[in-house]
Amino acid sequence: MTTGRHIGRQEVDRGAWSRSVARGPRKNSVLAVLVAVAFLASGILLFAQNTKTGTASLGVQVAPAVQLTTNGTTSVSLWIRLATGGTGSLWGDSTNTCTSPITGATTYSTSGEYNNIPLSSIPFTSSNNYVCAYNPTAAIPSAYVVWPHTPASLKFSTQPTNTTSAAPISPAVTVQVLDSNGLLDTGSTASVTISITSGTGTSGATLSGTLTQSAVNGVATFNNLSINKAGTAYTLTASSSPLTGATSSAFNISAGAATKLAYTTVPSTGTAGTAFSVTVQSQDAGGNPVSPTSNTTITLSKASGGGTLSGTLTGSIPTSGNSVTISTPVYSKSDTMTLTATATAGETSLTPVTSGNIVFSAGAATQLAFTTQPSTTTAGSAVSPAVTIQVRDVNGNLVTTNSSNVTIAISSGGVLSGGSTLTVAASGGVATFSNLVPTRSGSFTLSATDGSLTGTTSSSFTVNAAAANKLVWGQQPPSSITRGTTISPAMTVFVEDQYGNLTSSASNVVLTFNVNFNPPGSDAFKTGSTTSVGVISGTATFSNIAISGNKTGSGSTFTATLSGIANPTVVSSTFAVQ
Repeated sequence: MTTGRHIGRQEVDRGAWSRSVARGPRKNSVLAVLVAVAFLASGILLFAQNTKTGTASLGVQVAPAVQLTTNGTTSVSLWIRLATGGTGSLWGDSTNTCTSPITGATTYSTSGEYNNIPLSSIPFTSSNNYVCAYNPTAAIPSAYVVWPHTPASLKFSTQPTNTTSAAPISPAVTVQVLDSNGLLDTGSTASVTISITSGTGTSGATLSGTLTQSAVNGVATFNNLSINKAGTAYTLTASSSPLTGATSSAFNISAGAATKLAYTTVPSTGTAGTAFSVTVQSQDAGGNPVSPTSNTTITLSKASGGGTLSGTLTGSIPTSGNSVTISTPVYSKSDTMTLTATATAGETSLTPVTSGNIVFSAGAATQLAFTTQPSTTTAGSAVSPAVTIQVRDVNGNLVTTNSSNVTIAISSGGVLSGGSTLTVAASGGVATFSNLVPTRSGSFTLSATDGSLTGTTSSSFTVNAAAANKLVWGQQPPSSITRGTTISPAMTVFVEDQYGNLTSSASNVVLTFNVNFNPPGSDAFKTGSTTSVGVISGTATFSNIAISGNKTGSGSTFTATLSGIANPTVVSSTFAVQ
C-alpha cells in the first residue's frame, strides 16, 4: 500500500520503503546535528525535517518524525555544513543511538553541495529507521545536512489589527521570507514592500509609514504603518520580486476624534461683489468626516487679498453632523484671495483650514474713472502722457472684458483741435486717448462718458500759449484824432500764438504812423509819445500817443510791428486827423 504526506508544498509518495528520521542520544558529551532536507538529483524531494532551526542535539527526537521515502531513487543531492576543521559522517541506522558511524558510512571533511550521492554509500537499508550525522571530534554541534534555502514566498507572521485612521497599526506587522519548503529563510535580507490590496477598504485610502523594509533573519518588520481613511475589510499585500507575494487577513480602520477643519466645497474662481458658497467639514487626523463633541461655530476670514470680505461669514457644525455650508460671503476686489475657516466657539481646538487661491473677476460695468489724469501742456501739443480711463464695476474693479466706446470732452472755454480723437473703444476695459490736442490756453478739466455708465471728470490741468506768432489790435485808434491831444482810450496790441492765445514776448512792439495826406505835411508823433512798448501779459499798451503837425484829413493808420515772429506787423483801422 502506498501512502503520502505533504512536505512544505510538495506531496511525497511513500513507495518501496519508508522510515522515520530522528536523532540518537548523547554519547560521551559529543554532539552531532542533523538538519534536514535531502533532495533527489532529479529534483524530487527525498526527505525533510520539520524544524526551522537547522540544529538539534543527540538524544532529542524530532517530533513528529520526518518521513523518508526513496521512491525508487538510487541517489540524492545534499548540502553538508561542517564546523571549521571538523569532519562528519552521514549514514542510515537501525537504532536511534547514532553512537558511531557504521561500516561503510561516508565521511565528509569539507562543507559544500554534494550531488548524486549513491544511497548505497550512506548507506540506507530496509532496516534503517534513522538518519545520523556525527562529528566525533567536536564537543558542540558541528555537522549537519541542510537544503539550499532558496527564498520562494512571503507570509504575514503578525497580521494587521483593527485601529483608528492615521494611528500606527499595533503590534507591528511582520512578514516572513519562506523557502520553497515553506520554512523561514533566516539568511534572507530581501527587500519587502507593503501596500493596500487593490479593491479593499475605502477607495482613495493612503497607506503611510515606511512601506519598504529589508528582512532581518528572514523577517521584515513594519512598525509605523497607518491608513488615513476609515473603512472595513482592508487587506495588505506584501511583495518582493521574484518571490510569491502574500495577502494579510482582513482588518478595519475606524474614524478617530475630530482634530481639524477641511473644505469640501470651495470655489477656485468668483465674481467680485457676488456671493459665493463654501462647505467646511470637521475631520479626524486621517481626513475622515466626524462630528465635533459640541456644537461648533465656524468663522470665515480673509487670509490674503487686497479686497474686503463681507456678507454672512459664520455657521455652525452640530454634534449631529460634520459640516456646515456658508453660502453668502462676498469679496469686493478683482484679485486673488485665500480664505481661512476657524472654529471660534465650541470645539475650538480644531485646526483651521486655509483655501487655495480663489481668483475673482470684476462684476458688471457701472462707472468710468480716470487712471492717467491730463497734465500741463502747450496749445497745439498733445496731452502727454496719454490720458487713460478705466471701465469699472460698482466696487471700482477694472472690467477687463469691456470694449465699449468712451467719449472725451473739454470743459467750458477749452478747445480740442479737430485732429483729436475724442471717442475711443476700450481695450481690456481701458480707453487710451493719445492725441488730445487743446488749442485754447487756460485751466480746464476733461469729462468722460460711456452710454448709461456713470461718467467722470478729471482733475484740472493747464494749457499754456504757444510761441508768439502774430499781432492783433486790441483797442483800435478812434475814428478821429485831435492834433496835439493824447489818444484816449489808450491803444492796445495783442501778441498771440497761432491759436489766438495771448503770449509773452521779449521784444517791444513798435508803433509807426502811416500819414495819408497829399501832399504830406509835417504831421508826426508828438514829442514825448512812447512808440516802443514792452509786452505785458500778451498786451502792448500805448498810453501816451499824440499827433503833431499842420495837416488835416482822413485815411491815416498806425502800424504795430514785433520783430522775430511769423506775422510781425498789423495795421490799425483808419482815422481822421483834425
